[in-house]
Amino acid sequence: MFLLESVISTQGKVKMKKNRLLLLLVILMVLCAFLFISLYQEVKREAIHHLNVQQSLHAKQAARGIQNFFAHWTGILTVLSQMSHIVNLDQTGRETITGYYNANRNQIKGITRVDAKGRIVYTVPYDKKVIGRDISSQKHVQEVMSTLKPVISDVFTAVQGYATVALHVPIFKEKVFQGTIAIVIDFQSLAKRYLEVIKIGKTGDAWLVSRDGTELYCPVPGHTGKSVFETCKDFPSLLAMVKEMVKGQQGVTTYSFDQIGDRGGQSVVKHAVFMPITVENTFWAIAVASSEDEVLAYLTDFRNRLILIVGFFLLGAGLFFYYGLKAWFIIREDEKRREAETALKESEEKFRKAFYTSPDSININRLSDGRFVSMNEGFSRITGYAEKEIIGRTPAELNIWANPEDRRKLVAGLKEQGEVRNLDAAYRIKNGDIRYGLMSAAIIQLQGEPHILSITRDITDRRQEEQKLRVSQELLSAIFDHVQAGIVLVDSTTHTIVSANRMAADMCGVTREEMAGEICHRYLCPDAVGRCPITEGRRRVDRAERILINAEGREVPVLKTVVSVRIAERDYLLESFVDMTERKRLESQLHQAQKMEAIGTLAGGIAHDFNNLLMGIQGVASLMMLEFDPSHPNYERLKLIEDQVKSGADLTRQLLGFARGGRYEVKPTNINEIIEKTSTLFGRTRKEIAIHRKYEKEVWTLEVDHGQMEQVFLNLYLNAWQAMPGGGSISVETQNVVLGQHDLLPETVKPGRYVKISVVDTGMGMDDKTRERIFDPFFTTKAIGRGTGLGLAMVYGIVRGHDGIITVESDPGHGTTFNICLPASEKSIVQERPVFDEILKGTETVLLVDDEAMVLAVSRDMLESLGYRVYAAGSGQEAIAVYEEKKDRIDLVILDMIMTGLSGGETFDRLQEINPNIRVLLSSGYSVRGQAQEILDRGCLGFLQKPFTLEALSGKIRETLST
Repeated sequence: MFLLESVISTQGKVKMKKNRLLLLLVILMVLCAFLFISLYQEVKREAIHHLNVQQSLHAKQAARGIQNFFAHWTGILTVLSQMSHIVNLDQTGRETITGYYNANRNQIKGITRVDAKGRIVYTVPYDKKVIGRDISSQKHVQEVMSTLKPVISDVFTAVQGYATVALHVPIFKEKVFQGTIAIVIDFQSLAKRYLEVIKIGKTGDAWLVSRDGTELYCPVPGHTGKSVFETCKDFPSLLAMVKEMVKGQQGVTTYSFDQIGDRGGQSVVKHAVFMPITVENTFWAIAVASSEDEVLAYLTDFRNRLILIVGFFLLGAGLFFYYGLKAWFIIREDEKRREAETALKESEEKFRKAFYTSPDSININRLSDGRFVSMNEGFSRITGYAEKEIIGRTPAELNIWANPEDRRKLVAGLKEQGEVRNLDAAYRIKNGDIRYGLMSAAIIQLQGEPHILSITRDITDRRQEEQKLRVSQELLSAIFDHVQAGIVLVDSTTHTIVSANRMAADMCGVTREEMAGEICHRYLCPDAVGRCPITEGRRRVDRAERILINAEGREVPVLKTVVSVRIAERDYLLESFVDMTERKRLESQLHQAQKMEAIGTLAGGIAHDFNNLLMGIQGVASLMMLEFDPSHPNYERLKLIEDQVKSGADLTRQLLGFARGGRYEVKPTNINEIIEKTSTLFGRTRKEIAIHRKYEKEVWTLEVDHGQMEQVFLNLYLNAWQAMPGGGSISVETQNVVLGQHDLLPETVKPGRYVKISVVDTGMGMDDKTRERIFDPFFTTKAIGRGTGLGLAMVYGIVRGHDGIITVESDPGHGTTFNICLPASEKSIVQERPVFDEILKGTETVLLVDDEAMVLAVSRDMLESLGYRVYAAGSGQEAIAVYEEKKDRIDLVILDMIMTGLSGGETFDRLQEINPNIRVLLSSGYSVRGQAQEILDRGCLGFLQKPFTLEALSGKIRETLST
């Protein structure tokens, strides 16, 4: 029994063990089934996700292609809309539209020009029947006319008769709407171009609808062009996706639909990705769908393998765990691989977006041969090359490198570091222009082959601006440094000099470095001493005269301008000043000249009137002398009167010389001869003075009045003698000199050839105040009654009357030097005319004209005493009347120059109009200089200076009549 129980017990344990094993097997089978289903569903979900990712990539690629198509044509139409020939639609505009159509007829159905009222005015291909047709009722035409922006239409039937999509771009002329230019596109061809190529497996394809639900492209025959709400009304799950699509939404969905292809009519489950395509004013929606069978087809082998694993697992726990673990590891590796693939695709997508959308130029070249394999739009925009012109060619073939040294630096950097950053390089674009870029490059691996990735940022505009700024700065620096005015920039707060130009430093007698940092009061306004009247008073200084102190302590008069400026958020004073030293000197000279001219005018008038008085005395004396024998006592008295008249005439001659009109007899002269004559004469009377002469051997000829020049030198000798009471020496030297623009000449003196005469004495000299006044009339340093003060004033007047310059240099105790510069002449020296010393009579008829009654009476008596028949006229008008009546009997006219009413010059012109061959002798109390010379130049035959003697009158008349 014990044995039986033992057997029963053993059998029970075996059964129990079997049951446990069976239970364990069931548990293992359930676990295997659960694992099988779980793993299968997980793999299915992953496969569907992978499918959706792939569908999304295709949809985005197609969307970008369509968007780029319309963006491309919007850009082209915008350019065309700005062409005046398109706006005005002239012959050139029509040819341009036709040319664009012919070049792109594979992409578009036509190009149409619409006017501002919505009428077709031109279309290509040309269709006469549609010209003038009003399409303003079309929705998209109304939209572009109201928004004045580019518009893409929904699908419509074109006036040409085909279903299409239109892109309209507005045209403006001076901001006024002029209509549109549009292209029409066969939307079926457009959709096919970007959607027909999308194939995922056997059933995956693309589907395109407009925002109103019209099917623009559908792989189901007969659906294209119809409303999706009509064709798919029996498929609620599909319509639910379509409603989201026409709202512009994006997403992933699953729907049921009839199988496309040879299994038509069989309902299948499809997985789809949908998203909008935004184009200008509207959007379309694209969906990419694939049947679930495509996904399950990939899982069949995996499912069978799991079943086989379960079967084998039932044969043994060891095999079950082995294959289970193996499957788990396979799944994990597959997940990692998918994750890596997903990450890689995301990285590639990011790179692709950055590559194609970057505004910089990006290109990829093979490292082995340098040929282009890819480029972005930035490369095309900057260089002007299209992709087809670049791919497969090398930079050397295109001659892109403008500077071979830049290429050498790039290659060296890639070899040494594997990358190059911010290489400043010059490159040549398609039209041959040189541009500049900042280039970075690195070596990357593409499909196992090394390539060069280059990114170039165009910096041409920046370099041009930098060049302009550099040129501007150099120009400002050149102006700042070379302008003929001192310029100083002063800090308004600290009153320190920030910067100074070269002229300012020179005027201050220091260097620019020494001025920088100094308080401006030291040089610019020493009166301020610590305060600034400009900043305290908040005012500007405009052309004020100030005193500048240079480094030697010398005062420099300046004309100063100060303005407040703000630079880099800080206040400064910009001070400019012009050295007035030379201007002050010239102003002093001008004032002196003006003063002398005013006094000279007065002296000339006095001399003229005095000469008329002397003329009366001289005439009466000459007539009375004719009545007395030379032995008669009264004859000598009359001779004495005549001598006094001559002395008076000499005095008026001096006054006329001072009046800058004292050149009576101007003729070409050798000045050395006048100096020799006057110095010899003076030396004989002043034995205590030694005279030294140094002549220019080939001295240039001068046109001067001998008597006036003799007076100049005698006055200078006399002035020197008076400055040397104990004796001394006078040195006289002549030189040929050429004066230029830089010799600080008075305004009335022209540059050119001059003869310089220097008269130097060893006298006591004079101080500055005396030197400034020595040419003033009636100024003298002698005691009252010892001198008139007219000597040097006469010298000044005579020199200036000869268009010359006279200057003086003198210091107390160091003598005096007078320098005279007289303009040289090209004329030859002529011989002296004989002096009239006898009375010559005649019998001709003379018309005597003078407005001074006394002069007229005396002159008439003098002429009649010489045997002439005389008609007298007291004015120019009377003279003209007499001459018109008696011109055939009048042989000579003696005409006074200065008369009231009709002047001598006007009278001469009127007489010459009556008789161009008239003989006229001009007479005046003024000298021949000035107005008299002008009358002589116009045809007057001679000049007679008042007062004149009977001998001079008779000789001048005979000389004139014999001319």
